[in-house]
Amino acid sequence: MKISFKNTISILIKRFFNVIELIVFLLIVILYLFRSYYVQSELVNQITSSINKEFDSNISINKVRLKGFKYLQISEIFIPDQYGDTIVFIPKINLDFNKVKLLANKYVIDQIVIEDALFKIRKRKGNEDYDYQYLFNNKKENNSSNLSLEVKSIELKNNTFSHLNEDYLCSFQSVDFQCFKLNNINCLFSSVDFSNNYLSADVEQLSLVEKSGFKINELNTKLIIDSTSMKFSNLNILSNNSTISVKDINYLMDDSFKLDINSFKSELDLMDVNYFYNSPLLTSSKLKLNCDLKKEEDYLKADNLSLIVGDYSFVNADLVISDSLDYDLRIYNSEIDIDDLISFKYLKADGKYQRIFIPDNLKKIGDVSLDLSLNGKLNNFNSNYTISSDYGNINGQLFVVENQDSVITYDLKIKADKLAGELISEKLNVDYFNANLNIKGTGLESNDLDLIIDGSLSDLKYNNYIYEDVRINGSLKNQSFNGDISLSDKQIDLVFKGDLDLNKNPYEFDFTFNVNHAFLNDLGFLDNALNPKISFNSKATGTGSSLDNFTGDIDFTDINYFENDNKYFFDSLNIYSNSNDKEHQVTLLSKFFTFDMVGNYHFDHFSNDLNSYLS
Repeated sequence: MKISFKNTISILIKRFFNVIELIVFLLIVILYLFRSYYVQSELVNQITSSINKEFDSNISINKVRLKGFKYLQISEIFIPDQYGDTIVFIPKINLDFNKVKLLANKYVIDQIVIEDALFKIRKRKGNEDYDYQYLFNNKKENNSSNLSLEVKSIELKNNTFSHLNEDYLCSFQSVDFQCFKLNNINCLFSSVDFSNNYLSADVEQLSLVEKSGFKINELNTKLIIDSTSMKFSNLNILSNNSTISVKDINYLMDDSFKLDINSFKSELDLMDVNYFYNSPLLTSSKLKLNCDLKKEEDYLKADNLSLIVGDYSFVNADLVISDSLDYDLRIYNSEIDIDDLISFKYLKADGKYQRIFIPDNLKKIGDVSLDLSLNGKLNNFNSNYTISSDYGNINGQLFVVENQDSVITYDLKIKADKLAGELISEKLNVDYFNANLNIKGTGLESNDLDLIIDGSLSDLKYNNYIYEDVRINGSLKNQSFNGDISLSDKQIDLVFKGDLDLNKNPYEFDFTFNVNHAFLNDLGFLDNALNPKISFNSKATGTGSSLDNFTGDIDFTDINYFENDNKYFFDSLNIYSNSNDKEHQVTLLSKFFTFDMVGNYHFDHFSNDLNSYLS
């Protein structure tokens, strides 16, 4: 990252202006020689001979045409490297003169127009230098150094500029600074001031298309470059999908690579960002990103960072990114709207984007307040978070690691306070609860979850009774649970152990469910003055998503029923059920009775009648 970003940018800028310097030098030599030659056809040979002698090169110029010493046209300038390949080919350059002072060696050019030119910067595999550098290595002392050239404007029309470093493997899907090609370059440089190691100009209406497909429709800025620094003022960029405006950019091109970007404001489409950086997230919404950026030798820092996503979400943050792509992120006083969050897709290990899944019962949250701190790389980080909403508050930690198989694993710690029960299920009559959970595993979608859950729920209010301690320990894979659930307080004590597989239809199950005591009145299941209590052990195996399609066995043992001081012992009860499309058979076996029922019926009617009788 350090080499490919820091050195490449500064080298490319220097190399580009080396080429510009070379072209300007050619113009100076041409203008200088016009004082001594009168036949223009002979001047071409004299000019190219002088240039090639100066640079020990094979530069050629096909034709030079001068009208009244106010208009000059140079045709087919060809600058090859030492291998004969193209560095620069310019079919035509037009120059309009304003002032010519031969005795003072001073020339003022109103306009230079360069059309359909090709500029190529190439570094061959294994070479230390770029191909064009031999020109400057061979350059002799310039006897015309006292000649002054002022250019008021330079216009580029449909030019091409490419850079190739053969020591790197090129990417054609994104903008690769080691291997890029800019086509259809159009631009006007006005108020140009060019002297030794200094260039300033107003850049107007710059447009281009990179080989990857990225397009700049318009770029405007004030540009100042010297031998060690570059400055952009009032920079405005418009692409097909994004806009950027910057008050000023100051960049040092020495080894320190210091960069200051003040008042960066943008409206970004992540599809544009993906041309430069493989974004871990995509969204159809535009991102309004504002910040101040500072780049030191080994880190990039974003202060006063604000991000607006969609219609209602906004993030305030401070961010530091090291050259090794370690992130130090702080998010504060931020609001996230669930609808805006659903619009995002995340990058999976296989390189494809998957839409973020939010269960229906969580979508009703609307918006949440977020505070977060994150340290590490995008595929290996730890974070602390606080989430607040009208449906409760959550805080905790998240640890993310990418394993050797490129699978993202996470360790999520959750401490929740007064969460609304409808976040679990709208069907259950749960008012609110607290949670303390540790979740480890992989997957974000319901069909690819592979989790280990360990923790507890407390103060869980159901049927107007508050359950004090619900312990959970088990694994959740897709929609299959295997583990233990226990509940222990004064009014109820029970343990569940086994498997529930909700992936199949009908569901499959194999579990034990033991109740040490349960006061049915206090728990809100019955309204009986005798306040009955029950206890039993049970084991269930079979399939089914309801009593009506249940097929399997349920065995109850050690059944005890208490009313005040009276105890009733029922020993055991076996329930066998077999259900198909035509009929449903249920058989009950106990020490006291046997019951068998076959037919086409629904158990919800029996349930209602039984509840009425027991009440």
